[in-house]
Formats: sequence, C-alpha cells, structure tokens
Amino acid sequence: DLAVMFSNHDDTYDVSYRTKNATRDDWLFIRARGVHVDSACLGRVSLVVYTTEGDSVGGLEHRLGTEVLARETDVRYDELTGLQMFNCFLDKVQLRMDMRRGRGTSIIYLDIADMKSINALDGLDVGNKVILRTGEALASVFGSESCSRASADRFVAMCPTISAAGMVGRAVDAASRTHDLRTMHVHVGIYDVQDIDDSAVVAYDRAKWAATVDAGTHTSTVARFDRAMSKDMEIDSYVRTNIDTAINNGDIRVWYQPIVDARNFDVGRYEALSRWFKEPGEMLSPVSFMSTLESSHACAKLDTFVMKSVANESARRIANKKIPSAFSLNISRVDFSEVNVARELSRILDSVGVPHDKVAVEITESAAEADTRALINQINKLHDNGFSVWMDDFGTGLSSLGALYHLNFDLVKLDMGLIR
Repeated sequence: DLAVMFSNHDDTYDVSYRTKNATRDDWLFIRARGVHVDSACLGRVSLVVYTTEGDSVGGLEHRLGTEVLARETDVRYDELTGLQMFNCFLDKVQLRMDMRRGRGTSIIYLDIADMKSINALDGLDVGNKVILRTGEALASVFGSESCSRASADRFVAMCPTISAAGMVGRAVDAASRTHDLRTMHVHVGIYDVQDIDDSAVVAYDRAKWAATVDAGTHTSTVARFDRAMSKDMEIDSYVRTNIDTAINNGDIRVWYQPIVDARNFDVGRYEALSRWFKEPGEMLSPVSFMSTLESSHACAKLDTFVMKSVANESARRIANKKIPSAFSLNISRVDFSEVNVARELSRILDSVGVPHDKVAVEITESAAEADTRALINQINKLHDNGFSVWMDDFGTGLSSLGALYHLNFDLVKLDMGLIR
C-alpha cells in the first residue's frame, strides 16, 4: 500500500521493514527505496527496489517492479502489429535491467529474411500480413508487453535469460509459418545482459549485431552475442567514427601490387590496394573495414581517395618516363548505385593530365549480382569515357557466363578457388 501511495505522489520513499527469518532464528531487515523515472514515452514510472544487507531480494523486487510497471498509461502502439512502439519498449527494457541490476534479462532481435522478395512477388498486402502474423507469433511466445516492432520487418523482445533458448526456438518455429504458401526464414540475435552498466540501447545493438552474423544464408539462423562479436563490433564502430580522420592523417595508405603478364613475366600495370593502419604494427583487415563502409554508405570517401592516389602516382610515373604507368583500382558495389563513377574518375584524372586508358576499373562479382541493369549502364559510361572494365574474383559468387556476356567486361580475373 505504501508503494502504491508513493507511485501516485512526489514524496520520497525510503522505508525499512523487519520480518522473521524463515531459515534462521533471527530477524531479516529489508530496506525499500523508491524513485520516480520520467520517460518521454511512458510518462512517469515509479520504481521501488527492495534490498537486504546490501543484496537485492529477487522475488520481492520482481513482483513489485512488475506491479509498478503495470501502472504505465502513456504507452503507444504500432498501427500494423498492435505491439508497443520501439521507444516505449526500450524504456521498459531499461527499467527491467535497472531492477535486476543488469543481469538475468536477454534481448532478442529478429529480422524477417525474405521480405523484399515477398513484397516484390506477392505484393505489399501479403508482406503486411506476414509482418502482422510475425508480431502475433512473438506476442504469443514472449507476451505482447515484452516485444515490439523495431522497424519495417524487424522485431525485438525481452525474456529471462534462463528461458531464452526455448522461447527463441518456439518463436522461430512460429515465425516460419506466417506465410500461406512458403516457409519463412528469420535471423535471430540474442544478447544476455550481464554488465550492470549495460543500457537498453547497447543491449539492442548487440542482439542486432548477433543476428547479422549469418544473415547472408538462405535459412533461419540463431546466434548469441559473444566476445568475438564484441571485437568485431568495436572495429565497426571505430571505422564509422574514424574514416575521415584516417584518410586525412595518412592512416589509410594505397599500396601498389604488380600485375605480371604470365607470357613474358613483365609487369604490365599495378593494382591499387587500400591498407588501414589503426596503430603502429596493427593493420585492419580490408574485409572488416570495407563491409562497414558499405553498410554505412561511406565507400565513396575511400574510393575517391584511392582514385586521387592512383591519378597522382600515374602522373608522377608518366612525368619521370617510368614504365608501367598504368593502374587498376577497385570500386565498391555500393558506389555503382550511388555515384556516377565514370564522371568522378574522369574529373580526377583530367585534373592531373592522366589519359583514361591508364586506369582500369575492377568490379567484384558480388556487385555484378546486385543490380544488372544499373551496372550495365555504369559500365557503358566507363567505356564511353575510355576506361577498361574488369571483373574481379570471378567464381566466388553466383554469376553465370551469360551474365559476363551481357555485362561486357574487357577482362575477367579468376578467383584462385575456382582454379584449385
């Protein structure tokens, strides 16, 4: 009763109780302390935590915490699924984590893998029905007040860590049956909150990261966030934050790898390769920083830097009459959908007087698989401006020989794995 009165007033709440210890012949002293938490989404929420001799009393804390949370009146809901809005959910997760001292709660992130194809092939109405049914499936497993639609086809839920594996298994099974004619696939990430300093946003980000580990597979996946993922996430954050500084300070350097003609062993040209030195003696893997730059749509920064470096090096070699003075460089698949590559590369080479036939543009096979029509348009523009265009690492993806014909590459570099 005192806790309920506290939740309806602005008074302080600090009460001590004593009760007979059930296991020993003495008294158990309990202290109850309350705070009001103002949330933009939930309004004012009252939280009372019970402790005894410095330790939290889990049963009492959980029971009252649930009762107090039920007094929320300003929760908003998603129009399509009826689940609570994402920001409201995060507020609730944070309160749950605060009550449990950051332990015993797991955050679940779920991404529907097939939504783009469903919307394209079956229509938006069918896609919305899948999203609605997925929300209903999650609500049936985790409870409607313990899950939310984070955005589009992505959902998030919370549950006790001890029950996470079983509940996730049931959720994946239920989500697979949300389409009338096909089996749905989902990618799920789990983060078990352990650090008292974790925030709800951090917990969500880590669960989301775990879900992306196997997101490229065409089946349902479940992954738990671990130490290796934590390191990858740190690198991702570092790359996003420091790309501009790294370019300006010279931490990213362009190395030139000779391309040798197997017929006479002459060096015909050089391939420009990016290398990022994070600290003295520590070099970031190109795979790690390129994936981050692509996902953050920041590849143009790096590619422009490499174009300028190649242009200056080629101009220097031409002026000094050094052979060869020709180069090739890789362009990210993201740039082909966001940048007029032919125009940008022409502008940079023309500024230092380098002929266009001195530079070949390499395109990865994965870029060729993404959007063939857009890529054909970009390749045609490159050819019209005097550049040769190569396919890099053919054999690592799913491209067919027919695709090579339509894309009109001047040269195809075979992946070593295709030859072995």
